[in-house]
Amino acid sequence: MGNGISNDNHVTTANINIVTSLNVSYKSISDLTGIEDFTSLEELYAGNNTLTELHAPSNLEKLYVMDNDLQELDLAETPNLIHLYCSNNTNIGIGTSTTSGELLLGEAGDLQILVADNCSLNSLDFQDNEDLTYVNVNSNKLQDVNFIGLENCTEFYANNNSISVLTNMDNAEVLEQLEIGNQEDDFGVKTLTGTLDFDDMSALENLSIYSNAITELTC
Repeated sequence: MGNGISNDNHVTTANINIVTSLNVSYKSISDLTGIEDFTSLEELYAGNNTLTELHAPSNLEKLYVMDNDLQELDLAETPNLIHLYCSNNTNIGIGTSTTSGELLLGEAGDLQILVADNCSLNSLDFQDNEDLTYVNVNSNKLQDVNFIGLENCTEFYANNNSISVLTNMDNAEVLEQLEIGNQEDDFGVKTLTGTLDFDDMSALENLSIYSNAITELTC
């Protein structure tokens, strides 16, 4: 894929314009500057590297960046993105925000699958992601979940957070699998307490709420 010069580590535009899939996982890569110029790239596999930031190519449909050191993941121009796997990036800021812990996915409006466990996320916003069907945000620092935008989601996993509030649960009418076990703060105090009402989740088949302080449950 290079430019014909040995060990130059550069590629020509003519060569990258035809690339639709690229796998650079397990390459000890710390910098992918210029990857946004791969305008035909649909799939990028870049897991298990040492990336700290990434500006995703505009035509990308599937992005796998698990096990990096990402602090910024820019999805500002990725309207075709449908799969995002970014687990184990413990200081991540996703979207156009550079604030660690924020998850802003409005730019990726066609997203269907999100796997972002163990990313130290403290904020979620799915209101522009109505195509999402699968969400895994286990082991983060979330304090609440707003189900607006999750009208088509069938599986939602948010174990091991600090969630105390679930809102707009009536939007999750097709949700079949929900896991919200072990919600506690940094001092080990259980945060999900009191009464939970899942009456509006008529499609719910599997519910996991282990290790919480819930006193009453309605399904």
